[in-house]
Amino acid sequence: MKVCILTAGIGERMGSFTSKTNKVLLPYQNKAIISHIIEQFPAECEFVIALGHQGHHIQQYLRLAHPLINFNFINIKNYNQPGSGPGQSLLQCQKELSEPFYAVCGDTLWNPSLENIQPTSFNWLGVSPLTDDEKTSSYCTVTLDKHSFIHQIYEKSKESPTRLAFNGLLFINDHKSFFQNLASKPKEGSEHQLSQGFLPFLDKKDLKANQMKSWLDLGQQRKYIAANKSCPQFAFRKENEHFYEVNHRIIKYFSDKKLSCDRVKRQKFLSRVTPEIMDFTDHFYCYQKVPGEVFYDKATPALFSHLLHWLNKNLWQTPLKNEVIDFKAHCLNFYKKKTNRRVYLFHKKYPHKNLQRLLAVLDTINWSWLSEGIACPFHGDLQFDNIIAQENTFTLIDWRQDFDGLLYVGDIYYDLAKLKLGLDIDLRRLKMSAHLQQNISPASPQINDPQKYQAILKQFCQDNNLSYKKVSLISYLNLINMAPLHSEKLALYFWNLGLHQLEAFLNTQGPCKTISP
Repeated sequence: MKVCILTAGIGERMGSFTSKTNKVLLPYQNKAIISHIIEQFPAECEFVIALGHQGHHIQQYLRLAHPLINFNFINIKNYNQPGSGPGQSLLQCQKELSEPFYAVCGDTLWNPSLENIQPTSFNWLGVSPLTDDEKTSSYCTVTLDKHSFIHQIYEKSKESPTRLAFNGLLFINDHKSFFQNLASKPKEGSEHQLSQGFLPFLDKKDLKANQMKSWLDLGQQRKYIAANKSCPQFAFRKENEHFYEVNHRIIKYFSDKKLSCDRVKRQKFLSRVTPEIMDFTDHFYCYQKVPGEVFYDKATPALFSHLLHWLNKNLWQTPLKNEVIDFKAHCLNFYKKKTNRRVYLFHKKYPHKNLQRLLAVLDTINWSWLSEGIACPFHGDLQFDNIIAQENTFTLIDWRQDFDGLLYVGDIYYDLAKLKLGLDIDLRRLKMSAHLQQNISPASPQINDPQKYQAILKQFCQDNNLSYKKVSLISYLNLINMAPLHSEKLALYFWNLGLHQLEAFLNTQGPCKTISP
C-alpha cells in the first residue's frame, strides 16, 4: 500500500518556525513530525513524498532517520505560486499513485492504537470535531448522513452548518475517478482543492467519514507550541538548530550547513571523547545513541572530581593539531566582541532591559587579562546534559563547532566556565520550570550541595595553575551571551541573573580592570 505525504507547502501558519526549514521537520516529542507520520502506518507501506519548501532538508533527514525505507521523492513544481496546494501536489504525484493509496498532510497526527485506518473497498476521509476556538472558515468541513457517508463538503466556509472537519488524512480506493476529477480546472485564481476530487463520490455514496477522536493538528504555531508543553527541551529550542532521537539514533540539524560541516570535522579530532558520526549530509549528522546517564542523574562530588581528571587527561592535555597564532586575539574576539554582539542582539529583541547598567559593568572588565587563555583541544558546551556518564568513563555529546573560527583549539577556561555554570544553575530543572510555565524564581535551581562541587573545581584550578576568578567571570558572561538565543522568559532570566552575578563578582573582587589571577 502506498502513502503520499504532502510536505510541499511553506507553512505560513507556523510563522518564524518554518523560516529555516519545513514544518514536517519540526521536533515533536524528540522526533520530526514526518517520523511520527511514517510510524503511524504499517511497516510494509511504500512512501511517496511530495517535496517543495526546503525539500532537500526532508530528503536528507529521511536518509538518516529511516535508512531502511525506500522513499519516492517528487519535486512539486510551483509549490509556492498561486493555485498551489495539496490538490496540486497530489496531481503531480499521480504517476506514482496508480493504485489505492493513503494521502496525509504533513501536519496531521493521530494515535494509531485508537483509530482504524485500514484500507477499504470505498473511499474515506478522516474527520474530527473542531474545538471551540477554531473557525470553520479555516477548515474543510463536512456533513454526514445517518450511515456516516459524507453528504456535503464546505470549503473554508463561515456559513458551514457543521463543525466536523477534514483532518488531513484520506484513503482513496477509486484512484482513477479521484484524479480525473481533481484534474478539472479550478476557478480562476483559486487552488486545486482536494475536495474537488471528492465531489463525484458524494452522489454515489462512495465517500465515507472515518471519525477520529485523537487528531492532533500541528500546522498552526499556537497548536504546535501547546502540543510541546510536555517536552522540557522545547523551552530551550533554537529555530536554526534541532535535535531528534529516532531509531536509536541521535540526529542534529543546522540551518547553516557550515556549522554542521564544522561539527563533523571536529568530531574526528575529538574521537576519543565523542560518539562516532555514522552518517552526515549538508545540514544533518547522526550518531548512535550513547548508553549511560546524563551527568545530572549520576552526579556526586567524587564523580565530578573523576570527571575533571578524565577531561584533563583525555581532552585538554591531548596534543594540539596545529600551532595557534595569536591565540589571545582569538580569545578577545570570542569573549569581548561576541559578548557585545549578543548584548545588542538582546537589546534589539527586548529593548530597555538594563542595557546601560550592563554596559557600565562590562566596561570595568579587564578584557586583556580575561583574554589570556590557554590553548587546548576543547568541547565548547560542557553543560551536564552533554556529559554521558558510563562505568569509569564518560562520553561528550553536542560539542561546539568552533572557537572564534578555530576548529581544533579553544580556551580551557571556556570549558571550565561551562562546568561552573552547571554547578551554579541546574539547567535541567530550569528547563522543567520553563516548560511548565511556572514563575522562575530569582534563586537559581542548583545541583545538590553546589558548594562541595565548587570547592572541587576551585581546587582543580589551583592544582593546575589556573585562575578560578577567570573561570567565574567567563561563566557569568556566558549567561549574558545565552540570553538573546532563547524565548523571552528564559532570555530575561539569563540576562538578569548574569547581570546580578557580574555585579556581585565586582563587589567582592573589586574593579576587574585591576584584577589579579
